[in-house]
Amino acid sequence: MIFKLKSLGRIENYERVPDREFGLDEAVFDPYGGILKIKESVFIAANSGAPRARFTIAHEIGHIMLGHNRIRHRRLDYDAKSATSPVLADEMQANMFAGAFLAPYHLSGITLSSSIDELSERFQISSKAAEIRLPELQRLYRIENKIPRPLPASVTKFLEENRNAGRKPG
Repeated sequence: MIFKLKSLGRIENYERVPDREFGLDEAVFDPYGGILKIKESVFIAANSGAPRARFTIAHEIGHIMLGHNRIRHRRLDYDAKSATSPVLADEMQANMFAGAFLAPYHLSGITLSSSIDELSERFQISSKAAEIRLPELQRLYRIENKIPRPLPASVTKFLEENRNAGRKPG
């Protein structure tokens, strides 16, 4: 995929950076220079199919494809709560992109009874990534199959309590 990004002109190049020079960062895209820098151990792990490393690279590809124009560092100790609003929005968008890129709906074979473990195994993504992606895939499945979204448990409970108390909707 990195070579495809280069051939499409979305990046100028990529660099494999020695771990000792990268600190806690795992990868970073410099939108001004067009360089995608990837920690050597992450690059090797991604090419070996390691879920976290694959997600890291897909996340950086998300920044590239979404046109984010600020330098972001994918770090092991990243704390979304301490991020500023534009940073948080960009990170959330890049995470959504990475999930869709690694576990696309049209290849998912998803049903409403699909599990996190099934999704994780099918696409070689982490359980955490599958946990985040599964509801979105199930939402798409419900839309495609015209299945209404179930009411949240709190709403169902409220309606049931009111019905049991003899109150009528309205």
